[in-house]
Amino acid sequence: MIKAIIFDMGGVILDLSKKESLSIPKALSIMFEISLEKAEEIWSGYNRVKIITGKETPGEFLRRVSKIISSKKNIKTLLRKWRQLSLKDENCINWELLSFIKDLRKEFKVYIMSDTVNVAQNDELTKKVKSEFDGYFVSYEEGFKKPEKESFLNVLKKIGKKPEECIFIDDSVHNIKAAGKLGMKSIVFKSLNQLKKDLTELRVK
Repeated sequence: MIKAIIFDMGGVILDLSKKESLSIPKALSIMFEISLEKAEEIWSGYNRVKIITGKETPGEFLRRVSKIISSKKNIKTLLRKWRQLSLKDENCINWELLSFIKDLRKEFKVYIMSDTVNVAQNDELTKKVKSEFDGYFVSYEEGFKKPEKESFLNVLKKIGKKPEECIFIDDSVHNIKAAGKLGMKSIVFKSLNQLKKDLTELRVK
């Protein structure tokens, strides 16, 4: 019996296809005034586990990037700029999906499980989104990132649910497969209509 539904944030609750969406490479491109291609190259070659799991501060991350591109920009200024950029994320919220989740919450516990960087969060937006869920788990606070098995086990333990009692929804096939291996029912998110169809097939809606 399904008791809980766990949602990813970026690519699900946040529509990353919108031009206002702020990926880490896009933020680096703007802050350091480098091409997006160069920023993506830096991010893809970077050991991102530390920054995503909170073992490296945003300031330490930016210092490392500064060394890579020999930038002399002030770190505090860069951090302020990053926070300002994150304010645009509100335009990327899938409000129609959140409305649907509100209906789901009448029958199930609903949670967010997100891999993200501390400074990349819009505090006001986070409060708005958090209020629609029964729990909010982010990698930099939990110390684990998807698709690590421990990241799922950690959340399952905290919400007091068995894998087979949960549905996990993410836009990443790798994360979906990892959740499935633990016994969770999983859905690759593509659109709200597709999600409703998949949930119906699972006899949820």
